[in-house]
Formats: sequence, C-alpha cells, structure tokens
Amino acid sequence: KIEAQKIKSHVSKKALQQLADIMAPLLDTLFVEEKEKIVTILHTCLHHAVGYLKNKTGYGSSSNLTTPDHIFYAMSLLASVTEYAYTLRAWRKDVMDIFTDSEFFRLETRSIKKATKVINNLMVHDKTAFNDIMAIIGKSIAGGQARMLFTGRDAENTQRARNVRRLSFVLWSGANDQYLSSLPAILERLVEACKINHAHYLQMHVFLCLRVLLVRISPEKLRPTGCTSSTTFVRTVSWTMGASLTVPPIEGAARSVMCCSM
Repeated sequence: KIEAQKIKSHVSKKALQQLADIMAPLLDTLFVEEKEKIVTILHTCLHHAVGYLKNKTGYGSSSNLTTPDHIFYAMSLLASVTEYAYTLRAWRKDVMDIFTDSEFFRLETRSIKKATKVINNLMVHDKTAFNDIMAIIGKSIAGGQARMLFTGRDAENTQRARNVRRLSFVLWSGANDQYLSSLPAILERLVEACKINHAHYLQMHVFLCLRVLLVRISPEKLRPTGCTSSTTFVRTVSWTMGASLTVPPIEGAARSVMCCSM
C-alpha cells in the first residue's frame, strides 16, 4: 500500500510538472476564438492543482501525498495560467484564498518566487484585488478592539502583522512605481498601524513594508509624500527603543529602513 502511494505521488508530481510547462500556452493556441471554453477547462484542472496548495501540512506522511515538489509545480501552473487575463474567473477566488491563508509564508523559497508572479498577475488583471487587500488591512486595524474580547491582544496584533506582510509582498511582487497612485493610502494604513500600542511585532512588519516602499517607489516620487508620515514613524522608533531595551526586531527593521533611505 505504501509503495502504491509513492507511485501515485510520483505520477501526480510529473503530471503537474507537465501541465505547468505546456497547458496554458497550448490551450491559448487551440482555442484562439473560444476563450470561454478555456475557462471551463481550467475550472476542472485547477481544482485539483489548487488542492495541493491548500493542503500544505503533513509532508511525507502515509496519509498525505503532498510534497514540496507538488506545491512548487502547482504554484508554477498557477503562474503560467494567470499570465492570461481572460482566465481570471477560473482562479481569482482560489488565489485570494491561498494568499490570505495563515500558512502562505511558510512555503519554500522557490514556491514563493513563483507566487510573486501569481500575485502580481492578480493585481494587474483584477483592478479590485489591491483595494480588497487594503480593505482587509484597514478592517483589521480599525475593528480590532471588538475582536480582542474573543482572540486577545497578541493574537489580534499577529493577524494585523500578517496583513501588513501581505501588503509588503504585493508591493514587492509588482514593478517599480506600480502602486504610486496608492501611496497615500498605503502610508495612511502604515501610520495607523504604528499608532497601536504594545505591538512590537506589528511595528516590525510596518518598517519592513517601508523598506519595500523605498525599493519599489522612485526616490523623487516618494519624498514629497513620505515626509508627512515620517514624524509618526520616527516617534514610534523613539518610543519603542525608549520604553524597552529588549526590542531588537524593531531596532533592526528601523535601521534597515534608514540605511535604504540614505
């Protein structure tokens, strides 16, 4: 039985690898004037591939055939399919579910690199996706007090930090100045997050996001907008370092931002 499972796992991995290499361009060539048929086909094919990305635990166990290779090729398949804008309806919901999953950032580096293409394709092809991410962040920051009654402050701030990290990932996945028009809204969310007290882990991710902004936004375009928010960020660093001598993550993140801005 174990040998049969190993064979099944090997065959499914090879199938994913082949689909990732040829399926999207092949379908695009075969159905030149019938793109709706491609969406129908993808609904079936991606259902099985996405299953590997939603079932990331239990590597190597006898009850789980998912391996890191399965996840990598499944993500590679999504990266290939999402290049075509007309396929959006076939994968939009699944990609958002995967991206907002708490286990997303535990993927291997090679799979994360493929995920940058997937997420950027989502943001490019779906003009509402970035606003959805911003809304999630805004809701978690503004509405956290009521949820703390059930989840606790630490759990709530951890969720906020994850959302800010997702924003950093979106910005990093995009091209330079791709989100320039959204810069004021991004900085507003980061300032709001900085004002939350006793949230060192959250603030660390805020400074990580700032570092990504310094890389992705042209200096001459960032400077006029960034000045209005810099006071809040400086105060946050000063308060954090003054309130405790044991906060190396904040200090390190802040130092990284300062080094990038020089």
